[in-house]
Amino acid sequence: MASDDENSHNQTTDDLNAAETAQSAERAMPTTSSSTAMVTRVPQPIFAVVAAPKVTSTSRDSLIHWLKLRKEYEEATMERCKDGKEDFDTVLTSVKNSFDDDLLTTLCEANWGVSKEDLTDAYLLKQIRAITDSYQNQVLPPVNELFRTELKMNMDNLDIQSRVTDYFVSCNLLIKKYGFVSFFEGEKGLNKKCKLLINSLPEMLKEKVENEIEYCFPEARTSVLKLSNLINQQALEQAIEDRALKRGKEAS
Repeated sequence: MASDDENSHNQTTDDLNAAETAQSAERAMPTTSSSTAMVTRVPQPIFAVVAAPKVTSTSRDSLIHWLKLRKEYEEATMERCKDGKEDFDTVLTSVKNSFDDDLLTTLCEANWGVSKEDLTDAYLLKQIRAITDSYQNQVLPPVNELFRTELKMNMDNLDIQSRVTDYFVSCNLLIKKYGFVSFFEGEKGLNKKCKLLINSLPEMLKEKVENEIEYCFPEARTSVLKLSNLINQQALEQAIEDRALKRGKEAS
């Protein structure tokens, strides 16, 4: 007959064997997809639906602003459709449908003499650009004086390249603002534009640029790119001279 110690030992051995068997069974069991499966999610782009801007006025300023918004709207719609799930031409709101209906009816009746049914986007854009590309009320202001007054180089901008770039941007914005685009087309137009850019420079920089054009770089008279490079170069040299002069004064 087995003693109590032997019975206890046998029971412990049986318990250990049972535990090992259970662990082996757990390791052998297949894992379920619900507990351990990893699903890789590919992030999908989210596009905000941009509404087409409305044409509610035929004033130059309003139409210039509308053209800017229209370009942004078309770019956003193209980005939205680039995966091929939506058709760009189907999603895009036409220029015709972007007009206020009462305004469009009046324009057809009183300005253009055409029926609304015959309108195309190409025709409407042509009419819009005829307004935006002309000077306001067909009254030509004194162009040279206007640029001398309004076109300024920001000398507070210490980054010379940025300062010169901003100066050229300001020139282009003024041309668009006053409807002077057609004045600066072609070789003669470039000549006029470069002349305006030179004339509106700060006086000391203007003298340096004019001297370089007169004797070294005459091609800058008719090339916006070459004029920009020349102004950058002369502005940098002037900044170096100004710093040297300032150090000399401080030393004395």
